[in-house]
Amino acid sequence: MAGGQFAWTLEIDLGEAQTVSRVRILFAKSYPTDYAIAVSADGKSWSEVHRGAGTSNGRYEHIFAPTEVRYVRALSHKPNGPGQEGGQMCVAELEVYEK
Repeated sequence: MAGGQFAWTLEIDLGEAQTVSRVRILFAKSYPTDYAIAVSADGKSWSEVHRGAGTSNGRYEHIFAPTEVRYVRALSHKPNGPGQEGGQMCVAELEVYEK
């Protein structure tokens, strides 16, 4: 977890460009009520491949057109402060697949 921070980003560097078409994410007890998955080949230009709501202990799979990427991001947009539904984003697993 991000120690009291709410809206935050988890970024994964795959080490080199790879063809990717599927991302799975598992949230732990804390989860975002609005999150996105974005991919990038260069770490500068990003494409959002999913935007939606998470749930506590929710596992989600996002499938998109095969894309050459090196970086994958999970971005929490909400909650963006205390007292809101959900909690700071806690990613238990983030998996990236070619197919």
